[in-house]
Amino acid sequence: MATADTANASIDWTRHTRRAILLIVGMVAAVFGISVTYGFVNWDDPWYIHRNPLVQSWSLENLYGICTQTVTRNFAPLTIFSYLIDFSLWQTWSGGYHLTNIVLHAANAVLVFLLVRQLTGRHVFSLLVALLFAVHPVQIESVAWISARKGLLSSLFILLSLLYWLKQDRTQRDEYAGILIFLLALFSKALAVVVPGIVFVYDWIVRRKSFSDSLSRQFIPGLLAVWFIVLTAGSQNSQTGGIRHHLGLSKLEILGLDSVLLWKYVGMMFWPTDLAILYDPPIEGITLLMILCSLSWIGLGTWLWCQRRRQPLVLFAAATALAFLVPVLNLFPLTTLMNDRYLYLSSVPFFAVVIAGVESLWRLIQHRCRLQPLSFPTTARIAGTVVFCYSVLSIQQLPVWRNDLTLWHRAAQVSPELPVVQYQYALALWEAGEEAAAIARIQLALTLDRIDELDRERFLEKLAHFRSLRVSQRGNAADASSTH
Repeated sequence: MATADTANASIDWTRHTRRAILLIVGMVAAVFGISVTYGFVNWDDPWYIHRNPLVQSWSLENLYGICTQTVTRNFAPLTIFSYLIDFSLWQTWSGGYHLTNIVLHAANAVLVFLLVRQLTGRHVFSLLVALLFAVHPVQIESVAWISARKGLLSSLFILLSLLYWLKQDRTQRDEYAGILIFLLALFSKALAVVVPGIVFVYDWIVRRKSFSDSLSRQFIPGLLAVWFIVLTAGSQNSQTGGIRHHLGLSKLEILGLDSVLLWKYVGMMFWPTDLAILYDPPIEGITLLMILCSLSWIGLGTWLWCQRRRQPLVLFAAATALAFLVPVLNLFPLTTLMNDRYLYLSSVPFFAVVIAGVESLWRLIQHRCRLQPLSFPTTARIAGTVVFCYSVLSIQQLPVWRNDLTLWHRAAQVSPELPVVQYQYALALWEAGEEAAAIARIQLALTLDRIDELDRERFLEKLAHFRSLRVSQRGNAADASSTH
């Protein structure tokens, strides 16, 4: 990555920063604003809001519970506190919760712009990275799903802490401010535990500090990260919900599967179609694919390491993207394999590397073919077209999150073999009054190969409940008819 935009030699930073921020916020509002008309969905939202007494009053008992209790397998007290504020403002109006998510995403996009510009010194480059982050379709799940709030909130504090920590001339005041904000990130979502590692790589690779000095600087943040891991240990051990057919794989098989999933994520960044709340990537019969993907990542990592002196920011960006994904690669078992929201912060270094790569490739072609440099207006039009295309894709796919029916109808199209998808679709159908269709969906789920005994027992119980309700309703209707 180059260190300066040639067109920005005499830039008025204040004026251009203000314009950039307005553009970023405007794009977020244009793409995601319609989600304030969407409802809650039956995937975690009830447990965070409607069935969560902790967010429904400001009693001392609730405040203590927010600080000490795990909710839906996550210890995230600041996130739960944000729902308490939302409930106080909006009660059960879903639009208010969606509005908070939109505001958080817009703030994160602005912070991405400021952070990338701080790292590269390039205004236009940073604006393009931030705009892609703001409008890309893989962000839909994080913004439109109320229960994804923890990712948005933790990202806000992660980006703020990195603004203090990722400086060439970091002061003691920066260190203390970074630690304080890092704590806030930890109490929003456990993902923040990777931040000390990111700062260590920056100090070692980009700032060219010694390995021991870089490591010692992260002693306190590292201790805080370890403390939080111990504090939250066991919160993700629940075996209910989600998908579990991968939990019996060995660590070596998981690493091989991760190498395949990482390339799938790369593909999603370039061509974000067929997005859904749950995916069903194959885990059997892909040994050769695992080997090829693993070798390709080893080769890419070796090349990046060899380039560390000439292009330290590229290696740093790649390491950062991987760091944000490490907690969700099932090295510690999770009841999911891949999700769009896992790419929320990883997308930032990805966009930066891709844009820098396109620039380098164009310069090479320009030199070899003796072409004239592209004018700034032409470059701006090309970049604007790319941002516009991804914005359109997001606007087209956003309505999937309008309600339960649209969410699970889409999931059933993308991952029809997942029993939990058919089950959640059945719950949505029942709530919509389509009782026969709901029962048929549960019956379908019970015939799928992936179902295990935990799900079978749960689904049969729900099926019996639905059938008894239908019988009861028919009886009441018959009584009413005979009375008339």
